[in-house]
Amino acid sequence: MIKNYHKIVFRNIKKKCLLHTFNILGFSIGIAVCLAVANFIITEYSFDHFHKKLDNIYNVFYHIQAPTGEGKNGRTSSGIGPAMLRELPGVVNFTRLVKSEVTIVAKESGFKENNVFWADSTFLDIFSFPLIQGDIKSTLKNPYTLVISETTARKYFGDEDALGKIIKVYDPSESLPRNDFEIVGVFKDIPYNSQLQFDVLLSYQTLIGIDPVYKEDHDGTFLYTYVELKNNTDIEALKSKMQDLTDKYEPNADPTRKYSYRLLPYSDYHRTPAMMYMLNSIFDKEQAFIMSLLALIVLVVVWMNYINLSNVISMERAKEIGIRKLMGAEKYDLTLYFIFETFIVNLISALVAVLIVILLKDHINNILDTGGTFYIFTLPWFWGCFILFIALSALLSGFYPAFVLTSYKPIAVLKGKFTGSKKGVVVRSALIVSQFAVAIALGIGTIVIHKQIVYEESAKKYIDFEKVIAIESPQIAYENLFEKYKNFKDDILKLPAIESVSTCNYLPGEFPNSRVRIQTISDKEGYTGAWNLFIGSNFCETFKVDILAGNILFDYNGDQYKGKAVLNRQAATKLGYATPEDAIGKLVFIEGDTCNVIGVVEGYYQLRNMKAEAISLPILFRSGNEVFRWICFRFKGNSISEVNSLVQKKFNDFFPVTPYRYEVLTDYYNLQYKTQTKFLSVFNLLAILSVLLGLMGVIGLISYILAQKSKQIGLRKVFGANIMQIIIVLYKELGRLVLIAILIAWPAIYYFMKRWLQDFPDRIEQNVLWYLLISIFVLFLVIISVLYQVLKVSLLNPVEVLREE
Repeated sequence: MIKNYHKIVFRNIKKKCLLHTFNILGFSIGIAVCLAVANFIITEYSFDHFHKKLDNIYNVFYHIQAPTGEGKNGRTSSGIGPAMLRELPGVVNFTRLVKSEVTIVAKESGFKENNVFWADSTFLDIFSFPLIQGDIKSTLKNPYTLVISETTARKYFGDEDALGKIIKVYDPSESLPRNDFEIVGVFKDIPYNSQLQFDVLLSYQTLIGIDPVYKEDHDGTFLYTYVELKNNTDIEALKSKMQDLTDKYEPNADPTRKYSYRLLPYSDYHRTPAMMYMLNSIFDKEQAFIMSLLALIVLVVVWMNYINLSNVISMERAKEIGIRKLMGAEKYDLTLYFIFETFIVNLISALVAVLIVILLKDHINNILDTGGTFYIFTLPWFWGCFILFIALSALLSGFYPAFVLTSYKPIAVLKGKFTGSKKGVVVRSALIVSQFAVAIALGIGTIVIHKQIVYEESAKKYIDFEKVIAIESPQIAYENLFEKYKNFKDDILKLPAIESVSTCNYLPGEFPNSRVRIQTISDKEGYTGAWNLFIGSNFCETFKVDILAGNILFDYNGDQYKGKAVLNRQAATKLGYATPEDAIGKLVFIEGDTCNVIGVVEGYYQLRNMKAEAISLPILFRSGNEVFRWICFRFKGNSISEVNSLVQKKFNDFFPVTPYRYEVLTDYYNLQYKTQTKFLSVFNLLAILSVLLGLMGVIGLISYILAQKSKQIGLRKVFGANIMQIIIVLYKELGRLVLIAILIAWPAIYYFMKRWLQDFPDRIEQNVLWYLLISIFVLFLVIISVLYQVLKVSLLNPVEVLREE
């Protein structure tokens, strides 16, 4: 029987090749979309699951409860880890990490490494990052040692053995007595689905030898602490003791605020709403939900298309089914055959979908940023679920065509009477309405998301970096570094293309890793939190930031400006100054140090991340006499590459060995929109696919309906109706269905978009014009798409249509 079914199925596919090709291609696209989104979701949920002790690892974070709300800080003091190990039952180990960026010199070549941690020797015991070379038990126990990734080892030494090699490490944030470090281990490259991403681990013991604050200090939060717990530890009991530990070692001097250390399961870290100073990207559950919903919509749409196109095909197979039933075929046999046929089509579609995904893997990974691999294909359970999905899909999408075809009475079918029941008409109308509603809703959603992102990117930021390039400052300890910088700056300014040069420790668009408390002399109880930015001379000129009062005349070495501070507008307002001029000359406390306010600048947006709690925060500027991280220059003309090559030549002359790294500020600032831009790209793609696939289904279903109405149209023509009247009648019914779809789509998409927009500090208002335009556009596409079928039916000869009666 199966062999017979197999022959008939492929005979029918060959007979109606074009329609079946549309069916298979549409189904394949839908399944491929679901595979891509499923890979993204499963990859995100797989983060850190390779750690053997994952269930016992907890991240320690700092919780602040204030009258204005709560805050969370992902960093801790250096002393909380040792204190927890010593005093809390259940804690068996801890490790600390200090994030850093260093320059490494190996074999006379300089390399800038941005993914670097200073780590306790217990780090590789708690976390499962296997070593290729070296001993985990002794790794990082001694100062001035480090371990590197296998890719980093090849970068430094090629095919040579890296173990035991001596390299030089320069960290601008630490005053290292010496720079020679020994490589004591090489670890496997960190997988994409690891929250911790690093290429180099430096021994934390080195820092302890430099500054006792790293050993066990409870003043300030500047590193990351992770603890390992015993199996079956009572977490709730442990959490209750955390407050006592906080009060003991870090007593709170502010009665209006409550501070406490808390525990976060490391398995939940990647999916936890962002807190201040968290490491690496955080999974956006809301965006993942929307993407999953869209993928499901695409799949439902292609299921509908299959049903619709199957019904169209059935029109020409109805007599075949009637003859089969007259020859004794039971309803069960016919149903089984159609489900078998659907299974074959589903199987072919699934194989084509997998092929599409494999061929487009690089493009999919580029859009969704899933680390360059199709993770789900490596999971054995996925293939079992995939086969089950094909079987269920065949059952669900094959049942309706089978039910429709086997419900026809043989005699009526052979006479050409198979118009179907009223229930069938309702079902078909519901299918059309649902596909129209999906197309309209997704079109409107695409416009709203696009408008919001464009609004964010184009909104006034009170800072101009259109023609600014930043180069990373030299971190190698050159003799007379500041003198070299001054000479380098003077040489750069001689270039006709350079307009101005300045320095800063954090670029616009970069999250400042330094936050301080500012207080006025008259209000020593209250304080304002602000970002602490160090800048050099000509900063406002280079970035075109308006000076509202006073001046900013910081020198590159800035010794004469110690004890001086510049506020932005928000900081001045928070401190209670009515106008910028009122702040000039006033004394303020900055973490206990007294500073004189010498200037107030416009409150430009250091960050403008869409969902930031506060996109324009108070900022404190101080003289860049500290080690600066960035040298910024404004250029004239339009050739970035030409100007950059001139600057690079000068840089290499003054700072040999130091790797040259530059950022175009416009691109750098827009990196903070990466997640939202990726989401928009995915939403647009899924929306377009849903609309196109939906239109395919609508065309098929309308073809089916028009074929059923052919005799009705023939009678209308016999009674004198002209072609235009018939077209109006047909489009009138279609318009009614579109109107119902609009009434469903508009409230639904308005609600979802309103919820999506409410998370943004600055947001657009939804415009009814967008709703109208999309609805009219979808209606226009439908009218054009089915015009051929409408004209074909309208031009039929009534004699040919009515002859079978």
